Amino acid sequence: MKRPFAFLMTLMASSVQAFEINPWLAQSPWPASHGSSSASGSSEVAGPTSTNQLGKPSFVATGLINITLATSPRYRNGEFAHWGSSFTNVYKLRTVNGSLQKVSTLNKPYNKIKNIFTPTSGAYTLVDINNVLFTVQGTHLLAYGDATPNDINSPINLLRDYDITRSNDVSSDDAIVGLNMTWDGNITFATKKGVVGVIDRNFTTLKTIKLDTGTKVGKVETVSNSISTDSKGGIYVVSDLQMYRVQWTGSQLTMDESLGAWKSDYILGAGSSISLGAGSGSTPSVMGEGDQQFIVITDGADVANIVLFWKDAIPTGWTGINGNRRMAAQMPVNFGDSNRSRTSSEQSVLVNGYGAVVVSNDLKNQNL
Repeated sequence: MKRPFAFLMTLMASSVQAFEINPWLAQSPWPASHGSSSASGSSEVAGPTSTNQLGKPSFVATGLINITLATSPRYRNGEFAHWGSSFTNVYKLRTVNGSLQKVSTLNKPYNKIKNIFTPTSGAYTLVDINNVLFTVQGTHLLAYGDATPNDINSPINLLRDYDITRSNDVSSDDAIVGLNMTWDGNITFATKKGVVGVIDRNFTTLKTIKLDTGTKVGKVETVSNSISTDSKGGIYVVSDLQMYRVQWTGSQLTMDESLGAWKSDYILGAGSSISLGAGSGSTPSVMGEGDQQFIVITDGADVANIVLFWKDAIPTGWTGINGNRRMAAQMPVNFGDSNRSRTSSEQSVLVNGYGAVVVSNDLKNQNL
């Protein structure tokens, strides 16, 4: 049986997403990894409806481990630039007559060989309203901008550099993985070893908190995906052991449930042949509208499930899924094949309203 490329699920009456836009991100079609602070993976900008609308592909050599580009605010000439972060450098592209052109590139500082062991460190990026690119290298937060402001052809400058090992929660052998923006304009991150942090965009005041980072099923908790945020101060982090909402109060990070924080178990597993870690292979996405919103991931089961968690308060009378009241729904992703023995997906769930799409990352000749 042939397997379809993507699995589309309409959980409730699907509607066009009423996008909440983080006002501190660049006002552009794609300012951050996964498209937005909510990591929805979708955009208000209309895409092509026919292959006849597509031009010839354009390629530019940039370097290893490029997951996404982040689009700048408009420059004074009306153009957008596209900022990228690779294993070794940051770069800026522009589109000229339908083709990509590299405007500038700048090597990252520090030990690049060390980063081989955390390949997603620096893969997730964002651009703020001032056209500053934020990315990372190991335990360093890095901010880049144009040497000549508002000039799309300007070279790149390293503006700021902050080593998060200044916090007692962060060890020298850790590395930043997830990166996002809070809705009050700060940078938030999660490290491989389960430290969540918030720092202002000028890199002056850092707040951190450690997740449980204990042991469960005989291993130490780690994070291998990026993170999402909402306008209520929620920071959503999935480790290979649990799903978390860490709460940002505006001045501190907390796991106090009375302030909105929570954590939940989910089905773990060893990870697929293409995954970067055990457990979930997806950045948590904020799903839904208004007062009924969820956090959605795919879990680590052999045939993965799409899993929804109540984002805010759990409805009165809800008994939960398998005794877990935080869990709102769970449904297997078998791509139309009930005999399937495994799901391979290492991408965030694409959401729009209450609809969701899970992409299959099956490898050629993989026996599933």
